[in-house]
Amino acid sequence: MTDKEFVSRFLKDAVEIFETAAAAPGADASPELSILYDAGGQLRIVQTEGWSPDGLRQHYGAQTSYHVSRTASGIVVDARGPGGSCRLQSEKPQVPSLHLTAGVPQYTIIRALADY
Repeated sequence: MTDKEFVSRFLKDAVEIFETAAAAPGADASPELSILYDAGGQLRIVQTEGWSPDGLRQHYGAQTSYHVSRTASGIVVDARGPGGSCRLQSEKPQVPSLHLTAGVPQYTIIRALADY
């Protein structure tokens, strides 16, 4: 496999994992998990709360890791492999603070100049 093929596959896998995590319901999902591939292509999925992506790669002898974490602000996928890494992150849209505008009209009255 050439470097270009590896990077393309590595990034494609990271995007697919990210999209799957984003589509999964948040309440039932584990807050942190990692998908690990060893040099032979064997797959391992582990709950990883408290582990760093590099620590997991060393502990399990993984060549590539995709660390998925879910927080109140969104989803993060940290991907690490030989010669490369990437981070994909989503953020939940900010909800305007309605209490800051309580009592303030949310409209503007405009009068034509001819009315004066």
